[in-house]
Amino acid sequence: NMNMIRHWGGGYYETDEFYQICDELGIMVWQDFMFGNDWQPGTYDFKLNIEAEAEDQVRRLRNHPSLALWAGNNEMEVAWKGWGWQQKFHLDKAAQDKIWRAYGTLRHSRVISSQEVVNLSSAVRFGVALRIEGLASVQTLNELLVRSQPAHLQVRAGRELEQRERNILRAEYIRGLLGEGGSVPVSRSN
Repeated sequence: NMNMIRHWGGGYYETDEFYQICDELGIMVWQDFMFGNDWQPGTYDFKLNIEAEAEDQVRRLRNHPSLALWAGNNEMEVAWKGWGWQQKFHLDKAAQDKIWRAYGTLRHSRVISSQEVVNLSSAVRFGVALRIEGLASVQTLNELLVRSQPAHLQVRAGRELEQRERNILRAEYIRGLLGEGGSVPVSRSN
């Protein structure tokens, strides 16, 4: 037997009373973020919105012992492959071109902002989720997103950097990570 329920990511966040009742009854909660069953925009503004939502909800619910785990990305890849979304969203040559242009821009830029990195990485992640071969792995993209942030760049440089310096160092770091020599883990379809 199992005493866990899943709070599905296609609905809404429950009230505090719901979690208090689960706490009292010993019912564990698998909590989805509300990103179920529809593609989410990959823009920087949307990323900031998601970040604020996650911080707000985690802060609100973090002290409930019933909360067993947080999850997101509810069935997105399954939806793409099995629910007719390929036809609905038309992943044609133009869409594939957008993914490859994003990857090429990341790989060859000489100056690039944090916002550009987030937007371009989103398109590349979409390609990885679709199992387009030859793109950087999810692990490499995660590292790219974290290590190209201003604080990491300044630690690397050993000093505070002006924005233009950060943008140049960021591009240099990303070029090294996505290297020309193929030393980067790439995604492979199974």
